[in-house]
Amino acid sequence: ILNNTTLSTQKSDITLNGTAANFMNLYFTDPAKITFDWDIHSNRLVFDEFTGLLSSSSGSTKKTARTNNNRSLQNINDKLQYVMNNSTAHLHLHVVDMLYRTFSAQSLEANADLAPGKIVLNKASVKFAGGAINANVAVSPASSPIAFRMQTDLNNVEVDKLFTGFGNLGQS
Repeated sequence: ILNNTTLSTQKSDITLNGTAANFMNLYFTDPAKITFDWDIHSNRLVFDEFTGLLSSSSGSTKKTARTNNNRSLQNINDKLQYVMNNSTAHLHLHVVDMLYRTFSAQSLEANADLAPGKIVLNKASVKFAGGAINANVAVSPASSPIAFRMQTDLNNVEVDKLFTGFGNLGQS
């Protein structure tokens, strides 16, 4: 159980509340069955700081000469990395200001499901470029090229700011 747990980075602040039912039992027996259910609140969230969490990883870590203490800590770290790469999470996001590269928006509300190899945003809404965007999004970051599906509803959004915010959709 996480209650009012606050995390801060150089540019972001996050408050977590939530549970992972049977975490300790499943941690030792079948970590892939762990499901996190978190409410996440943030006054400012800079997604650029967290893209590494979404990259596919085999869970491998660099092996170097270690003392017994360091090996024990590395084993715990390896196990936690395995749990995070193989578990699922249901996130309820409430973000006042969010940034990602050239995209800046306010009042993000979304339900996100994170599973190995897949991210799904349901009922995402955000204020952007003088209007609002409502979307359902599915991304498979582990695929190459990245599989991406999005259904959106744009209301009163300034089109020039939309293209600027999304980096002209990769066009030059």
